Amino acid sequence: MLVGCHRTTVSRWFSLYRRGEIEGLLEHNKKSGRPRKIPLDVEEKLRLKLQQPEGFSSYGEVQLWLKGLCGMDIPYATVYKYVRTRLKTNLKKLN
Repeated sequence: MLVGCHRTTVSRWFSLYRRGEIEGLLEHNKKSGRPRKIPLDVEEKLRLKLQQPEGFSSYGEVQLWLKGLCGMDIPYATVYKYVRTRLKTNLKKLN
């Protein structure tokens, strides 16, 4: 793996190039992975709420806020990991 992607991907790129389909190489395909647990608009609202002085006192409170805001029942562990890794914040630092 010298290029940083799988050999079948490189093979597909090479086939497109040989057929003269340069446009196909330039296309940016949308990722078809699993949909996000927390949509971007909700993530932005959460980010703003975390920046406010009153914010949240616990990850359980974040979990309840998400359920109340958009009816999303997200597990505690997911909320914890999301706030810590994706939003790069720690509730202990905020309090």
